[in-house]
Amino acid sequence: MRPGHLDQPLLVLRWAIALILSLAAFPQAARADIVVAGVWALRGGSTVQAVELAIDKINEGGGLLGEKVRLVSFDEGCSDLQGAAVAQLVLTAHPSLVIGHECSGPAIAAAPIYAAAGVVQIAPNATAPKLTEMGIGSVFRLIGRDDRQGAEAADKIARTWPHARIAVIEDGTLYGTGLADIVGQELRGKGIDSVATYTLTHDHAGILGAIKRDKVELIYFACNFTSDAFMFMRRLGKVPGLTILASDTATDLGDWRQRFGIDISLLYTSYWDPFVSPAAKALQAESQAKGVLFTSRAVRAYSVVELWADAVRRAGSVDAARVAEALHIGRFQTVIGEVVFDAQGDVEGPPAQWVWHRLGGS
Repeated sequence: MRPGHLDQPLLVLRWAIALILSLAAFPQAARADIVVAGVWALRGGSTVQAVELAIDKINEGGGLLGEKVRLVSFDEGCSDLQGAAVAQLVLTAHPSLVIGHECSGPAIAAAPIYAAAGVVQIAPNATAPKLTEMGIGSVFRLIGRDDRQGAEAADKIARTWPHARIAVIEDGTLYGTGLADIVGQELRGKGIDSVATYTLTHDHAGILGAIKRDKVELIYFACNFTSDAFMFMRRLGKVPGLTILASDTATDLGDWRQRFGIDISLLYTSYWDPFVSPAAKALQAESQAKGVLFTSRAVRAYSVVELWADAVRRAGSVDAARVAEALHIGRFQTVIGEVVFDAQGDVEGPPAQWVWHRLGGS
């Protein structure tokens, strides 16, 4: 998954600029600090500020193992093609922890590189199952998996619209194609075989024509929300009689709908709401008092710093193997509540759950 990112023609330029800006910060690397690297998309927004706040609180309390902690940020543009290259850049900062990558494709490409360098990686937003299925003991995920998200979507479709003509739209990314495949497989397992699949391209008219030609009644939208995807959704919402369901990236549609003039009603799966935790609500209130609104993504990233710092204290070291062992066996109290990881590194309990939300309509 990933929040609305830039379209592919701009990604290389965007990433190159981010590379130059990131390198400018590296003269500080000689300092004897513990480095946390955050790898975001679209500069991270309030997520960066949340991580900075968590680190500031650690430093105000005397640091970690007697050392100051500092953040170095990178922008991966949510590009599947840039994950490995960004990872190599990140390693030049000598981090003890990587928070990210923001998107599934680059997170998966980067994971073996961080593991080989002895760096713990905790992804608060990457949902593709493969991330924690590569047998890397130092990789962790603080959000639900797409196999569970896809199963939830297929179950709702089968229960509510069992006789509808169904189509899935994906975007050719590891996230989109993977989730679309899961939804299709789950539907076939429930006896719903006639599911069309379209790949989102710039030919919006062609895709809309196919939807009308095939008399599609229900769309499941499994795409990262690029500006192109937003523009497509604006047109899709005008198709009469069409029911639209979407994946977790539709969370960003609510944030951007005014910008793109989208008037659309849909149901979408989203991650568990961390603000059911009183501590998370208090953190959001603290951020608002400073003129910043922490989103659920920001709060999860904040909790990554909390639980990693707790694991470092328990391990008595920033050594990746020792910290990973502490993360695997420990239970950690954070602003989102108790965090526990399974043997693969996937979070267990409420943070792994998917829930339905409605955007627009009644």
